[in-house]
Amino acid sequence: MKYYRFIHFLAVGALIWVAASSSLAASTGPAFPWIDRQLRAVGIVQVWGLMAFAVWNRPEKWAFRMGVFLGLILLFQIYLWSLAVASPHHIPGLNYSPVAFVLDELPLVVATVCCLLIKWTYPRIPEIPQAPAAHS
Repeated sequence: MKYYRFIHFLAVGALIWVAASSSLAASTGPAFPWIDRQLRAVGIVQVWGLMAFAVWNRPEKWAFRMGVFLGLILLFQIYLWSLAVASPHHIPGLNYSPVAFVLDELPLVVATVCCLLIKWTYPRIPEIPQAPAAHS
């Protein structure tokens, strides 16, 4: 139970890191016009910020759900990376090494694991048993 606060801060910090890195990647992508890149970056910050706010405010309610959702996102990212590596049409300038992929997805892995751990480390207040009501 004593590690709960650290795990909670680490989960929120990792979610904020993912928001920042995702918005930075979206705002520097060359495939779209400037305004689209900026709007996409703002939308990414809003979505990930809302997720971080939900875990920060009500971890007992949202952390496990967020951990499952992040785990699904992580599995989908692994699937897309494996398709990109297997494709003969590589985009020039992208790094397809497993080390680069792991380092890129590390904040998402940390956020996923911490959100799932909050479920079991959240301090629970034991319920006080109520005495049966006296019949008159």
